[in-house]
Amino acid sequence: MFKTGIDQSVVGTCASYADCPDIALSHKLYKQITNDKFLLDKFYEKLTDLKTQHELQILPEIQKASQTVNEINDETMRIIEIADISHRSGSKLVEDINELLRRMKKLKEQLSKSVTVNFFCCF
Repeated sequence: MFKTGIDQSVVGTCASYADCPDIALSHKLYKQITNDKFLLDKFYEKLTDLKTQHELQILPEIQKASQTVNEINDETMRIIEIADISHRSGSKLVEDINELLRRMKKLKEQLSKSVTVNFFCCF
């Protein structure tokens, strides 16, 4: 007598699987299902390991890199603001220097005229 692999019930008197092809097919399917389940369990085990590795190792590294990028971005923005202020200050300084040069030139012209007028007036 043979028992089926699926429900383990007695199916009758068969001397071999050749005498009972349904039992042979059932046994073959049972072995295939058992093997597939084993492979699926191994796959899920590996998947769980990868997920755990991702959560414990990779994700913290990504978060750390993201935080570093954010910090660099913040620092870059501060540097850009400082550079902008420096540029505006430099531009204002150039304008002030040019204004002083214009005033000095005007004063020089006034002094030259004054000296010329005073020179001719007194001789």
